[in-house]
Amino acid sequence: MNIAILGAFDRYNYGDLLYPMILKEYLGKISDSYKPGFYGLIEADMKEYGTIESKPFGEFYNTIKKCSSKNVIIICGGAVIGCRAGRLYSFLHPTPFLNICSNFCKLLHLPNISDIIAARKLKITWGNYPFSPIKPNASSFIVYSSVGDKYFKEPELNERLKNADYISVRNFNLYSKLKEHIPIQEKISLTADSASVISKIWPIDKLKKIVSPKTVNFVKKLRNGYLIFQAKNKGSRYLSIISNQLEKIYKEKGLQIVMVPLGRAVKHEDDLLLKKLKKKIKVPVEMPRITNIYDIMYVIARSNLFIGTSLHGNITAMSYGVNHLGITNVPKLDQYIKYWDVEPNKTKGCVKLSQIYNNAIDVLENSNKQQRVDNSKKLADIADGNLNNMMKCISRYFNYSP
Repeated sequence: MNIAILGAFDRYNYGDLLYPMILKEYLGKISDSYKPGFYGLIEADMKEYGTIESKPFGEFYNTIKKCSSKNVIIICGGAVIGCRAGRLYSFLHPTPFLNICSNFCKLLHLPNISDIIAARKLKITWGNYPFSPIKPNASSFIVYSSVGDKYFKEPELNERLKNADYISVRNFNLYSKLKEHIPIQEKISLTADSASVISKIWPIDKLKKIVSPKTVNFVKKLRNGYLIFQAKNKGSRYLSIISNQLEKIYKEKGLQIVMVPLGRAVKHEDDLLLKKLKKKIKVPVEMPRITNIYDIMYVIARSNLFIGTSLHGNITAMSYGVNHLGITNVPKLDQYIKYWDVEPNKTKGCVKLSQIYNNAIDVLENSNKQQRVDNSKKLADIADGNLNNMMKCISRYFNYSP
């Protein structure tokens, strides 16, 4: 009996590192005998951040292919459907040569050589889509858990999704496309992101007991309230705009500004931008070194406002009923807020950097706390229902004898 949980667990990104801990909780509810293995594209140890150690999925896949025992593969995380090998490899090993090859192949409408090179290096034997594997054997059961990204009408990908046994997605546009193109529609469901359940699994009192005393004391000293700011590295040209907007919020509301990087992986690199911003800004700023996922959860849950580009930073705020504001053009975040959030955020979606101040004041003054709390419970119930249904399907599969 093998359960492999596959995701982007091999790089530091807060949202991706939440999923293993959530799935461990739910698998533990149905059976003590379910001991999942966690797999990324490469081996990585993220235990110091409060999460798991993962092994290369390619090795597991090529081993399981040779045997006939029952196995479940759970694919979780955000941008997994349609994400190609070359792009994923660039997050782990940024290589200008592969980018040049990729652009050249697109220009000439040739097969993408960066996908071929990346797949070979990662020992991926199932084609261009690492997070959409072909069933390794006839006994395999494949699950997609609250995944996101765009839908691509490519025969290879289409076939794999048709052969999946359970698909739940968090994005309405993706859900609509899948319903249109996949014949067995009953196996596809729309759900709030799995991370919506974190306030249910780790309510504030329970969370406080597992975070570091240093983080608890840090929050305690900010008794007059604080906002958290996070953004991925978009270059120095935006620093003046952001610093000006945050300074105006501080002067009007007196909220301490706390900067917390949620993504340190390649193409996120929040820490690089936030360090520069801290030097630029002319009002008091705190930037504690908080890297453990539970400590991050706690500082967001206890804040007055979260402002950021991170989908899971915003989802964490939503889960704990905290005011939040999505910023810059991040399609997955914009779509999520517009579909799953309450007003005034629902209409706003993501706002421009130059509009942070006006929208932050609007959210702080006009957002209804009871509505936020009610929505938090609603989304947690939707995500919980999806996860429990998924567990029932897995349990039935293991207990079924043809």
